[in-house]
This record gives sequence, structure tokens and C-alpha cells, in this order.
Amino acid sequence: MSSLRLSLRAGAGGLRQRGNAVVLALLGLLISALGAVGVIQGNRLQAKHEAGNGEATILDNIRTATNNAILEQMGLIQSGAAISKSGVTVTPVDVDGELVWRPTVLQLAAMGYLPAGWSATTSTLNNAPYSIAFTRVPAGCVAAACNIEGHIVLEGPIRSGSSDSDGAVIGPILARIGADSGVSLPMDPTLIQGFGKTWSLDNPVPGRPAGVVAVRVGTASSAFGRFVRIGDTRDPSLLGNLTVAGNTLFGDGTTRSEFRSTLQVDAQPVELRDAGGAPCVSLRPDGVVDILCTGSLSATTGVFRDTSGHTTTIAATGLVTGGNVVADGGLAASAMTVFGADDPHALVVKAGDLFVRNPTGTALLRVAASGDVTAGNDLVATGAVTAQRLTLSSTVNEGDACSPGQVA
Repeated sequence: MSSLRLSLRAGAGGLRQRGNAVVLALLGLLISALGAVGVIQGNRLQAKHEAGNGEATILDNIRTATNNAILEQMGLIQSGAAISKSGVTVTPVDVDGELVWRPTVLQLAAMGYLPAGWSATTSTLNNAPYSIAFTRVPAGCVAAACNIEGHIVLEGPIRSGSSDSDGAVIGPILARIGADSGVSLPMDPTLIQGFGKTWSLDNPVPGRPAGVVAVRVGTASSAFGRFVRIGDTRDPSLLGNLTVAGNTLFGDGTTRSEFRSTLQVDAQPVELRDAGGAPCVSLRPDGVVDILCTGSLSATTGVFRDTSGHTTTIAATGLVTGGNVVADGGLAASAMTVFGADDPHALVVKAGDLFVRNPTGTALLRVAASGDVTAGNDLVATGAVTAQRLTLSSTVNEGDACSPGQVA
């Protein structure tokens, strides 16, 4: 009996071991299956990512081509004219009173804006065509002040399945294109929202589905950020030279222009004009300054220097010159006039007496208003002295020479 029992126990242990092996084998198969699913899903995700990058490359090429066409044909577009190149013409059409340019991908390629041999006109993701349109903004703008804005729209949703937008494909497109890219989102598919909601566009695809991708083009796009545009309010901060063939106008009368380095004008005058446009101050290339209009010059000090180095300084304290003073009309002061034009040989005292003083202020000669002449010392005359009266300071004999101190 004991041998029988042992044999039964041994048989039961063998059954348990075989059962565990089956469970382990099934578990291994399950893990392998899950791993295979993960690999398959990873491969599918990678494939979607690569498809999105491929689509982004195509859209980026079309964006660059459209922006180059806008930049090159800017003047014609701003004036509302057709654009032409290499025998291809794109004529604008009127849409609700506004002109819209709608070049096709093949037209851009034929005009030389896309790489040679370009043939992609529809997306490999959904077979939807690429639609291009741009117009002038704001509505009714003056030609030179018009901006040009537009979009490239993939006219079909990028989907995963029958209805859901495929984020695994759309994500790489948005990441690659950047701020100029946009997509219609499930929460509001009526609008195509720009990256970061920086811009929006009505969804033009019938039914307005989610997953429609668009790319912004024109002067508002990031591609034009490196260009200075008409009406641009940014400071371009140019680092090189600026050459202008025509006239330049700075400000509107309420602004200020600053020059923080040398201002050089070659062989032309620099003029300041009044409100009526008349030149009031002109600095000529030969060094002459013309002051017209009111003709006033307001300065603290004026220094004039000739080619020999002689200077004349005019300051509030007076005039100092190293040369002659030539005054055809004489010199006039409040108390007297010297060599006036009406009496060029006279010193005219307007009130009081005329004094001749030494450096210490002592009067050496006084000519009174009454006509009397008083000398503070000897009166020496090599010729005759004529007067109504001579006053002598001491007794003299007739015919004697006058001694010092005898004439008062």
C-alpha cells in the first residue's frame, strides 16, 4: 500500500509541474504579444511623425515661394495689378469688393518660385489640393501703405480614422512651420487657429471639419520679420550703411531726428526752413552762413578768425579784435558819436564834457560843453594857439617864453 501511495504522490507532482510550465509559457506569449503591439504602435507613430515632417517640407516650400512672389511683386500687388513672370500671369479677382490673388502651385513653379521640376499639387496625406490666396489690407488702403496678407490652406482634414483629427501627423507640421502654421481644432472647427492663437482664419473647407491645416503668408508672416516694410512701426536697427537715391523725409513735424555721430553733407548746403517752406538759415559748402527771414542771431559769444590767425570776439562784455575796426557810419555810443557819417571828422559829445584821462583816471584834458579847454599839464604847440582868452598862472614879460606852470 505504501508503494502505491508514493507512486500517486509522484504522479500528482508531475501534473503540477506541467501546469506551471503551461502558465509560464502563456504569460511569455502575452508579454511577447504586448511587446509586439508596442513595437507596432511605435512604428506607426514614427511613420506618422515622418509623414507630418514630409508634409511640413512641402508646405514650407510653398510658403517660401508665395512670400517671394509677394515680395518681388509688392508694388504691383499694392496697386491692384496682375503679376507676371516667365510668361505666367496671375490676375486678381474681385471678392466682395476686395481684390484677391489666387496663384496655383503650378503657376508659382512655372514662374520660378518653386524648385525646378516641382509637381506636388495635392497632399499625400489626404489627396487634398493646396489653395493659395492673398489680398491687400486694410480694406481701402492707399497703395503704398497696403500690407499683403494671405494663407495656404490644405483643403481637406488630416484625420486618424473617419472623424478624429490626426494629432500625430499635425503636430510635426505645426512644430516645423512655427508661428505661421494653424489648424482647425475640434472644440471650434469653424476657425483655423494660428500657432499660439496669434492669428485666425475662417475654415474654408466645406463642412468646416477639424484637422484642416493652413499656413500664413504675406507681410504679417514671420518670413517678413527681417524686412523693413512701408508703414512699419518697428525700429529696424540697421547695422550697415543706408543709401537712398531719392529724397528723404524724417518725421511729421511732431517728432525729433537725432544724429549721434558726424553728419557729413558733400557739396550741398544745409538749410533750415520756416513753416511756409522758405529757407531761413543756409550753411553753404564754402563755409558761409546765410541768416534770412527775421535775420536774428542769438549767441553768447562769437569768434571770427581770418586766414592769418587774427581773431575778433564779440561777447556780452564788448568787442575785442586783433585787427582794424572799419566803420563807414562812425562809432556811436549813448554819450557820444565818433566820426559819424554826417560829420566824419568830429567827436560829438551828446551831453556833458569831453575828458582825456590817463590809465589811473586822472583828467589830462577837459573840453567843456561851453567850449573851455583845460589841460592838466603843459600845453605844447608847435604852431599858433588861437583862443578868445588865455589864462596865465604867473606874471610874464611880453615876448618871453612861457615857463612851465605859467599857463592855467
